[in-house]
Amino acid sequence: STTRHFSIVGCDSPLSLDEHWIKVNVQVSDEDASKTQNLASAIEQYHAWYEKAPAGHDRALLDPDTLGLFYRHCVIVGGPGMGKSLLLRRLAREYAKASYPVVLVNLPALCARMTQQGSTFEESLFALGLDSSGVSLTSKQWRKIRNWILICDGLDECGPDQGLVTDGLSKFIAGNPDCRAIVATRPVGYHRSSLSGWRHYELLPFEDSAVSGHLATLISGLMAGREEESKLAIKFARSQIEQNNAAKIVGRSPLLLSMIAALA
Repeated sequence: STTRHFSIVGCDSPLSLDEHWIKVNVQVSDEDASKTQNLASAIEQYHAWYEKAPAGHDRALLDPDTLGLFYRHCVIVGGPGMGKSLLLRRLAREYAKASYPVVLVNLPALCARMTQQGSTFEESLFALGLDSSGVSLTSKQWRKIRNWILICDGLDECGPDQGLVTDGLSKFIAGNPDCRAIVATRPVGYHRSSLSGWRHYELLPFEDSAVSGHLATLISGLMAGREEESKLAIKFARSQIEQNNAAKIVGRSPLLLSMIAALA
């Protein structure tokens, strides 16, 4: 139930993660942002993420709902506002619906618990991951479960202690071979070598042709029960997108697309 809805900044109406989530574009990634030669180039690449080539130009798109199924350990790399955190919530919900035991955790908070309180990785993982789930397990109980789904957000934000987190994660997985782990990170600040054996994916911008349809999905959800108002808002938003190339580019980002929907 904690992953049933999501919200858009500036709007009071919750949206259904089952009905109104916009499926993001995912491809296998061979890029390693940590090998960028200098800081200026890294920052330039980071802010130019929306301008990357739309999905499907050089390799097949993947269904984001299948991440973690075929490759048990994977990293999702995406620029600012590309929908990483919401995708993780969606995955947590889908795995939970399939009766998997799921732990959804913020890695910077886990890292702080480890460094400031001296907690182990496992103690921090389950203390934080189960805190808002309504499930209470003793260490003896959760150690008996072997097929955990670990869904971890914000690896790049762990800063100089990133290695501490990835080391703990790797050791946990080594001791629980049936476990699946999905980690999300921004490209800048992430050291790919720490999880070099994991499958890496990248989130790509929406195609220009898909922006209007995605916008209609969000507006319909925000104006549920107000069909006539919804139709007018969608018509207005679409007209602005079609007349403005800059708006199309902005709409390629899930975050900025949601802001357009809120303003409509």
